[in-house]
Amino acid sequence: YTKLFLVSPQGGSARELPVPRGDLTSFSPDGTKIAYIETAQEFRTWKRYRGGWSLPIGIYDLKKNTYEEIPKAGKSMDMFPMWHGNKIYFINDSDGVMNLYSYDLGSKQRKQLTDYKEYDIKWPSLGPDAIVYENGGLLYAYNLDSGKASQLPIEVHAEDIEARPEFKNVAQNVGSFALSPSGARAVMEARGNVFTVPAEHGSIRTLTTEHSSIHELNPVWSPDGKSIAYLSDKTGEYELYTRPQMGGAATRITM
Repeated sequence: YTKLFLVSPQGGSARELPVPRGDLTSFSPDGTKIAYIETAQEFRTWKRYRGGWSLPIGIYDLKKNTYEEIPKAGKSMDMFPMWHGNKIYFINDSDGVMNLYSYDLGSKQRKQLTDYKEYDIKWPSLGPDAIVYENGGLLYAYNLDSGKASQLPIEVHAEDIEARPEFKNVAQNVGSFALSPSGARAVMEARGNVFTVPAEHGSIRTLTTEHSSIHELNPVWSPDGKSIAYLSDKTGEYELYTRPQMGGAATRITM
């Protein structure tokens, strides 16, 4: 089980607190007390647990060495105590879904603050003026002054290294090919783009460029050697296109 230790911000040796076990701990604003749960069920494989490990939130006075409990609502679970001012915030599943609650240490009253019906509040975290939590895959901030929750917009700016333009040797990725009528060049498809390459002398021509989201395949040369026909899923379905073998605009053949 988990033991609780106290370490001074200035450093030094950790001091074990005289409580049998502890988890999900929050300090009072003056640092003289802690609100905690002896055994949390957050990492268990069940929900709506109502057994003997559904324990109350305890308040331990670090100076007086005294202990008291926040009264529970039936057999429901209180989790994630968060001490702010003269209130302790926590989540509870008495209505079948984990919602945010508060307990006023002065009036000794519990109050339900949110009313989610489908998804649990997960991993609430207390800040200076709000509690941030996850619900249904989205993040919300509950403002402690206004009592209102608002969704937090999240933008993840990744480096997208694999999506950056680069020179790529596609020799190992050729899917299909065909020879020109003269045999001087060949047309081939690799990684969804169509190229023509010389048999001996000349340059490689990329016929379909800037089409990273389009897949083109099965190219063939026209009998007169002037155009290339190929399939493209540009419209969402594979259609037949032709394009001048020297490059130029594509012409859609099928509709």
